[in-house]
Amino acid sequence: MAEVELKDVVTGIEKLFKGHTHFVFWYDKEGEFADNIDELGHQLTEPIVIMQPRTQLKTKIELLDIEKAGGKALVYAAFSEPDIHQNLLTDMILYSKKFTADMNVMLLHELGLPETELTFVQAQRKFFAAKTRITKFKQRYQRGKNPEQVELAAIAKTNDLQLSNILIEVIKAPTLLDEFAKYQVLETFWSFVDRAYGYHGKHDLQELLATMMVNFAYYQMELDLPVTLRHYEVSYINNVVSLDCNNKVTT
Repeated sequence: MAEVELKDVVTGIEKLFKGHTHFVFWYDKEGEFADNIDELGHQLTEPIVIMQPRTQLKTKIELLDIEKAGGKALVYAAFSEPDIHQNLLTDMILYSKKFTADMNVMLLHELGLPETELTFVQAQRKFFAAKTRITKFKQRYQRGKNPEQVELAAIAKTNDLQLSNILIEVIKAPTLLDEFAKYQVLETFWSFVDRAYGYHGKHDLQELLATMMVNFAYYQMELDLPVTLRHYEVSYINNVVSLDCNNKVTT
């Protein structure tokens, strides 16, 4: 059996059956779970239809009967999914769900992330190792949002995903930078800061605060930064002013 626990497989499959899904297709190309199908059948709510490489037509007829009766089923195949032109079940797969016993893919689906974010999930397995952190991420994630920014917000314990709010939490509790480093998103945080404020200084919180305060002070005086302070200059002064005007940057 693969490294994935059977209970995780059961949980992952059952989640896919939520709603109006009739069938979940599982192409286990290495046949890693072939010896566990009977045990799996005892734990799943839905019946299992085992498909062999040469029984596609027979399987399709069986599934059509199940569908007509309003039933559901897991379709298990201990081989790779055939090419679309050789797969008689392609039309049914299109309106069904597919399952894989890859923990990263299972986690991807649980988080509600698109397939394009699989690399992010793989890189952040340490962060997602705890159910509490998974829950915090899911509570904040909205489709289309940058998952790294969602993770930063979850660590910072802010429900607002805007970088300004994450930065405020960091200013109030600088030890959050250690948490970012722990989960390998510290450089991500600084790259967001660099882009949002046009910040060109070193990645140090005190340096960042000094930069913001100098820029804001000279903005209020309607003066350009003197040559001796040009190394503090930011590219997007309006974003700095917006943060400071809301009384969010404090010494």
